[in-house]
Amino acid sequence: ALSGHDVTVLLPAIYLMGNPVQNVGRCLGTAEVNAKYYPHIIAVCAINALLSIWVMQLIV
Repeated sequence: ALSGHDVTVLLPAIYLMGNPVQNVGRCLGTAEVNAKYYPHIIAVCAINALLSIWVMQLIV
């Protein structure tokens, strides 16, 4: 089970990892971004999510 502290730390990362799904589906496809860049864009979002966990551990 997750405690309140765990949820507080994970919540920003969950939001940040939901972003690539929306970007790939709506923005990048519509803008005709080359598909070879999708992994790079998703990797940046994953790194941001990991950094948000680290920052939240420091704050909370």
